[in-house]
Amino acid sequence: VGTDDNATVGIDEGSTVGSGDSVIVGSDSGAIVGTDDNAIVGVDDDATVGTDDNATVGIDEGSTVGSGDSVIVGSDSGAIVGTDDNAIVGVDDDATVGTDDNAIVGVDDGAIVGTDDNATVGVDDGGDVGVDDGDIVGINDGGTVGIDECAIVGTDEGSTVGVNDGVIVGTDENVAVGSDDGSTVGVDDGGTVGIDDGGTVGIDECAIVGTDEGSTVGVNDGVIVGTDENVAVGSDDGSTVGVDDGSTVGIDDGSTVGTDDNATVGIDDGATVGTDECSTVGVDDDAIVGTDENATVGIDDGSAVAVGVDEGATVGIADCSIVGNEEGLSVPNKPFL
Repeated sequence: VGTDDNATVGIDEGSTVGSGDSVIVGSDSGAIVGTDDNAIVGVDDDATVGTDDNATVGIDEGSTVGSGDSVIVGSDSGAIVGTDDNAIVGVDDDATVGTDDNAIVGVDDGAIVGTDDNATVGVDDGGDVGVDDGDIVGINDGGTVGIDECAIVGTDEGSTVGVNDGVIVGTDENVAVGSDDGSTVGVDDGGTVGIDDGGTVGIDECAIVGTDEGSTVGVNDGVIVGTDENVAVGSDDGSTVGVDDGSTVGIDDGSTVGTDDNATVGIDDGATVGTDECSTVGVDDDAIVGTDENATVGIDDGSAVAVGVDEGATVGIADCSIVGNEEGLSVPNKPFL
């Protein structure tokens, strides 16, 4: 009553009371009580107790305890504990300890220890030790040791040791040893040793030994020994010894001995002895003896003529004559007593 054919009350045909066909009461067909089909109680199908299918307890499927699939405990799949995949502990993939991938410790990728990429130890890219690119040790590009490009040791480019470009040792450019440009040793341009251009030894240009140009020894240009240019010994230019230009000994230019130019001894130019120019002895120019200029004796300038005297004449004297002389004569050329 209340069952299918040949079944127990409340049970499918051929099943145990309270279960599906051919299963134990309270479980799926063919399964252990409280598990999935063919599984252990509390475990998924074909899995170990407390694990995923086919895994060890507490481990993912096919993994070692405490690791991902097929890895060691505490590491990624296929890696050593504490490293990335296939790497050494504390190292990036395929790298040596403490380096980048495929590098030596403390070196960049593909480089030798202590160098830049593809360089030798202590060298920049592609250079020898201590050298820039493509250079020899201690040299700039394309140079020899201790030299600039294309230079010999200790020189500039293309020079000898201790010499500038294109120069002989100890000289400037294109100069003989110990000389300036184009000169002999110790000489300026085109000169002899110890001489300026075109000069003799120890002399300026075109000069004799010990003199300036064109001079005698110890003399300036064109001068006689002990004189200035074109002057006799001991005199100034063009003068006699001890005299200025064109003068007599002890006299200024054009003067007689002891006088100024064109004057008598002890007299100013053109004056009578002891007077100014063209004056009477002891009288100012153009004045009469004892008077102011152009005045009559004893009369103020421009005043009337003295009694018995013509205007402009001196008392007792013809017009324009000097006392004691004939008209128009000068006092004799001798000192006044």
